Amino acid sequence: MKKNVLIIEDDEDIQEYYRIVLSRLNLTILRAHNGREALSLIEAGNPVDLILLDIVMPVMDGEEFFRELHKTGGAPVPVVPCSCDNDTIGRLKKEGYQFPDVFLKNEGAARLREIVGKYLGAANG
Repeated sequence: MKKNVLIIEDDEDIQEYYRIVLSRLNLTILRAHNGREALSLIEAGNPVDLILLDIVMPVMDGEEFFRELHKTGGAPVPVVPCSCDNDTIGRLKKEGYQFPDVFLKNEGAARLREIVGKYLGAANG
C-alpha cells in the first residue's frame, strides 16, 4: 500500500523539486501552499503518513500549522520541518516541540529521500 506524504510549501519550484525527488519512492504526494490548505486536506479525511513542513509561508505559516495540528489531537503524524536555516526550528524546539529530523533545503535529494524513507520505509529506488 502506498504511503502518503503531505508537502506544505508555498514555493511552487520547491514543491516540484520535492515531487521529482520523491517520485523515485513508492509514494502518493499531496500538496498544500500554506498551513490552512494543509489543515483542510487533513480535516477532509485525506490520509497522511508524513508531513514535510515549510516554516515560512503566507496565510498560515509552519509554526501556526504545527500548533493547530497538535490542538486537533488525532493520530500523531510525523512532521519534518523544512527550512533554509535552523533559527525558526530552534524557536519551536524552545517551545517544547521535538523533531527527530529536520530537512535543511540545501542538504540535497539524497538526504530528503533518506528522511522520508526512514519514516515510511520507502525504498531509495
